Amino acid sequence: MRGLVKIVMALVAVLSAANVHAAEVDRPLQGMSTFGLVVEGLTPGSAACGLTENLIRDSFLYPVSFSRVRIDLNDSAGLPFIYMNVGTINTDNGCVSIVIASVFYFQSTTLSISNKSINAEIRLWNRGGLEIGPTYSHAQQVRVRLEDYSKAFVTEWNLANKPSR
Repeated sequence: MRGLVKIVMALVAVLSAANVHAAEVDRPLQGMSTFGLVVEGLTPGSAACGLTENLIRDSFLYPVSFSRVRIDLNDSAGLPFIYMNVGTINTDNGCVSIVIASVFYFQSTTLSISNKSINAEIRLWNRGGLEIGPTYSHAQQVRVRLEDYSKAFVTEWNLANKPSR
């Protein structure tokens, strides 16, 4: 049990770092209609906890499919992209997953401090959380979490892209 506590504390630290935003931007999803999609490779504990790449992708895409947001699964070069990462550990006591969904965009910019041109990764939207539960129901817990994140993304996208009156 002591090992599980250490694992959970490490995951919480990672999650806290993932939720730090450099700057808050009003309506960062405004004007975007099509997004690419990336599902990070699964960790070794994922399969034992019932998680697959298809489950992760489909859990996020299902709520999006009812919106005006479009996902390009083929050629997403130059598009903002939805990035999903589910890191999972399977223990004797069950499964622990850190679940992150973000929207990123790469853009060239010049650093004012050095006048150096770089290709910067800009995070436009982010959600993250921790799921802890028994092995038999863990995939369902992660699926529900990702669907909730997807609904939050669609809501923020809709608010940012409301037609002006």
